[in-house]
Amino acid sequence: MPLHDILTSLSALTIIVAFILGARPLLKILERKRMGGEEQSQLMSIRERLVIDRARRLTLVRCGAENFLLLTGGANDVMVPCKGEQDFSTRINAEELLS
Repeated sequence: MPLHDILTSLSALTIIVAFILGARPLLKILERKRMGGEEQSQLMSIRERLVIDRARRLTLVRCGAENFLLLTGGANDVMVPCKGEQDFSTRINAEELLS
């Protein structure tokens, strides 16, 4: 294989890798514009997610200033409002939720 072919292949590979790495920030900017801009605050977010077993998930959701703990995937779903991290131990008995 001549040196010219090797250099052509390496330069093409370099251009492709640079294009891929450069496209990621551009896609993030486009996603922010599509979602309504940076000035709009995020009202709802998933703070933590824990997989309990094959079907059930325990999710901590923040909506505004409120936190909610969701147990989903079982026979019925459970939602418990929580005021803070200290409130989890007093309001939720894990054995009750999982039984």
